Amino acid sequence: MTEPCVGIILVNYRGAGDTIECIQSLRKMEYCNYFIVVVDNHSKDGSLKRLYEERRKWDFEIIEMDDNRGFAAGNNAGIRHALNKGAEYVLLLNNDTLVDPKCLTHLIRAHEETKRCGITIGKICYADERNKLWYAGGALDLKKGKASQRGLGKIDDHRWDAREEVSFATGCCMCIRGKLFEKTGLLDEDYFLYEEDVEFCHRVSRSKAKIIYEPAAVIFHKVSASTSGGRGKKMSPVTQYYMVRNRYIFLKRTIPQGRRRLYPYGYCLAMYLYYWLRGFMDMKYILWGIYDFSRGVTGKSKRRLRGSA
Repeated sequence: MTEPCVGIILVNYRGAGDTIECIQSLRKMEYCNYFIVVVDNHSKDGSLKRLYEERRKWDFEIIEMDDNRGFAAGNNAGIRHALNKGAEYVLLLNNDTLVDPKCLTHLIRAHEETKRCGITIGKICYADERNKLWYAGGALDLKKGKASQRGLGKIDDHRWDAREEVSFATGCCMCIRGKLFEKTGLLDEDYFLYEEDVEFCHRVSRSKAKIIYEPAAVIFHKVSASTSGGRGKKMSPVTQYYMVRNRYIFLKRTIPQGRRRLYPYGYCLAMYLYYWLRGFMDMKYILWGIYDFSRGVTGKSKRRLRGSA
């Protein structure tokens, strides 16, 4: 049987080295019917030059954005291109990942074997500690206003090795049926960076499509190589600001007005204060995020965030 065509989208921003390593791992996959699209989000560090040089060797397409319009916009440009080329599935993959050779085979098989499947996602482990989990299924809890990743930081003892339906798939790796976009639309570019995957999963669930966790598909993630600085360290200003602002944007748009918002609003605030006390966040960026949310600011922030474009 002919393999369905898959368009693989990698968004690059000042990370050509990671992007090339990701492509090298993709080229070792046993799945054959795919093409790779790299969307460069207006990098100014020489990434684009290197990507064009490496393209001769690794055979991938490049889309140049005229400005850094964020993770969602970069992916959307790639999605549109892939669908126009006839892709039946679109794989959104962080550029700082490496994939197991059988990864895409298992993701597509889970789609084909599951009725009303909209998204499949694999088991994600840390790239530097491959026996340790980063994602082994996820859940969206609107009562608390948060999405959680099962198994985060735990040794993989294979307790989560069964295919199952989940309510949250991280944007690190989403294999999406092309026809799903006709019902849900693309990623919401108002978020710029962070929480766009949470919002998209919520729309997918509302469309009655399923999100399936397929543990046989394994991905290795160089976690937060571009922004947060890694586990157990202070989050970058970019991460802090957009995480706070966008979480509240999501809650406001998703939860009806009234008292039902009070608990998730308060829960998230308590969580950020806890991170501040632990030294993972700065009060300045928490307050900036909340203030800009209250003013209706969306998209790319005009604030000077260290490490931003």
